[in-house]
Amino acid sequence: MTWQHKEKWIARGFNAVLGLILTVSTLFIWNTYHLVHSYLLVSHTHDVIENLNASFAALRDAESSVRGYVLTGDEAYLDAYKTTPPIALDKVDYVSHLTKDNPQQQNHISELIVLIHSRLKVMDEAVSSRKLHGLTKIQPNIVSHRGRDVMLQIQGLITKMIRDENTLLEIRQKASARHTYYAIGLVVISTFLSIGLLLWIYDVIRKQIAERITAEMKSKGIQTFMEMVFDNIPNMIFVKEAKNLHFTIFNKAGEELLGCSREELLGKNDFDLFPREQAEFFVEKDRQVLREGKMLDIPEETIKTPIKGNRILHTKKIPLLDKNGEPRYLLGISEDITDHKQFENATRKSEEIFAVGQLATRMAHQLTIPLDIILESAASAFKYVSQKEGIEFPIKAIEREVDRCKTLVQELLTFCWQAKPELKPMDLNEAVKSAFSMLRSEAQKKSLDVRLELASDLPWISADRRQIEQIVINLVTQSIETVGNRGILTLKSERFDHGAKSWVYFKVCDTRNEMPKETMAHLFDPLFTSQSGDFRNGLGLTLVHELVRKHGGFMDVQSQAGYTEFCVKFPAAVVEQKKAA
Repeated sequence: MTWQHKEKWIARGFNAVLGLILTVSTLFIWNTYHLVHSYLLVSHTHDVIENLNASFAALRDAESSVRGYVLTGDEAYLDAYKTTPPIALDKVDYVSHLTKDNPQQQNHISELIVLIHSRLKVMDEAVSSRKLHGLTKIQPNIVSHRGRDVMLQIQGLITKMIRDENTLLEIRQKASARHTYYAIGLVVISTFLSIGLLLWIYDVIRKQIAERITAEMKSKGIQTFMEMVFDNIPNMIFVKEAKNLHFTIFNKAGEELLGCSREELLGKNDFDLFPREQAEFFVEKDRQVLREGKMLDIPEETIKTPIKGNRILHTKKIPLLDKNGEPRYLLGISEDITDHKQFENATRKSEEIFAVGQLATRMAHQLTIPLDIILESAASAFKYVSQKEGIEFPIKAIEREVDRCKTLVQELLTFCWQAKPELKPMDLNEAVKSAFSMLRSEAQKKSLDVRLELASDLPWISADRRQIEQIVINLVTQSIETVGNRGILTLKSERFDHGAKSWVYFKVCDTRNEMPKETMAHLFDPLFTSQSGDFRNGLGLTLVHELVRKHGGFMDVQSQAGYTEFCVKFPAAVVEQKKAA
């Protein structure tokens, strides 16, 4: 039997099950309605019997109350007599309401009401006679048994009504039981039939699935192989929908580059992942590819990633067309050439630095001695010159600028002859505290509000402690010199977990004015001075950037009105294992 014939039989089977379920459901609803109706009728009959018994009990209580009063003359017995007759009449009225569709019971109720009023009249006469004439005068009425005869009539009539209701109750209970059996029978029959049909359908589908699995095993092996190739390509590969440019596919290299899982990337667009300026550039290139219908080669484009900072990519974007030649998707292949560019720059810089280093070494020896002489001479002159002569500040300026020249010479030597880091497990918090202790007095001179916010759960990093302290000193010194008096300087350390890898962040935050874009673009250039002159960089930040790179870390800078943050990121996953050991 072909699969098409099997599909028809399966469809017929499903239709049969559906029809059976609908039929059984209709019958079940109809039967349930009658079952509920029978239950209500049974409950209704119980209410009639209960209220008839309650009415007779109320009359008996009233009769006992009158009898006690007649025999004793104690009016306390009349309390029940005053309250029970209304109850008896109310119960009879309620029974009349319940049996309004039963003419026979309505006749009985009319007769019962007459008898109750007759009995109550006899009771009233007995109470009145007892009050007026005493027990002696009322004895003839007691001997006549007129009240007892009426009560016997009432009892007989109520008994007959209850017997009729019990007969009716028996009929209704049988009807209720019958409908219950019908409901159970319908459920059982429909269940067995449905299970039988579903088992047949299951058997047909199971056999077909087995056949398809056997047929698809070969193609699945090819698909798995292609997925392995796709995920192991070292370049980022992504696919976007042509209509809205949402990401639909990302490989493993793309996850690692952008620092996000596929679940976080898929369904998003460039504006969800990148700064607006970058996103607009990417979208413009995407639209160009889709419009022209041919591959676009972008030699260099910059993206900002949450972990690795700014990265330089060589990207090729290719339109994927349908059979009508219309673009359906956009394929992107991006190679991260940041390390290659940095290697080129580092090679060029190393050649320049080697030459500058030789010159700097000679200059350092030549400049150090004159600078020391100038500094000592200025200090000696300050001792012998009175403050009134007005040259105290020029001498102090000479000392300050000489110190600055010596620092610049030392930074130049350090920058040119950087030692390779000796990596050892270390606690970043301890290095921060040690380095800042050397600069605390400088911060106090400007009345800065210094805040240390160091995380207690910080993992260790693998680093050269002396160079880490140099990074901290240079960043903090730069902030102290730039931020205004009474500003706020905050040193933070944080742990950041991304997937299976952990990072350690060190941040220096201050309350300076926002740095212009021109300053931000040249922040790590050696000996850079902004056009306004409010920012001067010797070699401190350049040295920091180079040391962070040698430790396998990254560096980000953010600046806005009243807040600037330098963030250094060090990898920590491997080091944590050493710390735990």
